Amino acid sequence: MISPFAKPLPLEAQAPAFARIDQHSRTVYSERLLASGGYIAHFYGLPAHKTTRQNLHFLKTVTPMLESKGLSVIGFNPADWETQYRLAQELQLPYSLLYDPLSQTASAFGATFVKTFLNHCVTFGVNSTGKIIFVHKGALPDEALFLETLRRF
Repeated sequence: MISPFAKPLPLEAQAPAFARIDQHSRTVYSERLLASGGYIAHFYGLPAHKTTRQNLHFLKTVTPMLESKGLSVIGFNPADWETQYRLAQELQLPYSLLYDPLSQTASAFGATFVKTFLNHCVTFGVNSTGKIIFVHKGALPDEALFLETLRRF
C-alpha cells in the first residue's frame, strides 16, 4: 500500500528502470516494456484487500484495449512470486504481477508500501520514452474516465 505521506513521481518525470520476477518466475525488464510501447504500473497493497482485488479486476477488463495500443499492464507488490502466482491464478489475470522485494521499485516510483494503510495503491502510465503520463492514487476510476486519460499514449 502507498503511504498517504508518500509522494508519487510527477507527470513528465522519467520512470525508473527495473527488472523484477513475475508470477511465472520470468524476469520482466522495463526497457522491453518501453520498446513495446509503454506500460501501466499498478502498485497495490494487501492481496486479500477488497480495493486491491477491485483494481486488479478493473485492469483485467481494460487489458485487451491497452494491449491493442501496445501497452503492457503490470502489478507490483512485495509479496513473493508464489503469492503473486496464486493471486493471478485466482483472479485469472492476463498480465504480470511482479515481486518487488523490500518495495524497492515502489520506493523508486514514490509509491512506498506501509502495512497500516490497507486500501491505498497508485497507478502510473509510462509512455514509450519512459515519461510518466498518468498518475492515480487510490481506487481506479470508472472505465470511461480511465480510458479518456489514457488517450495521451
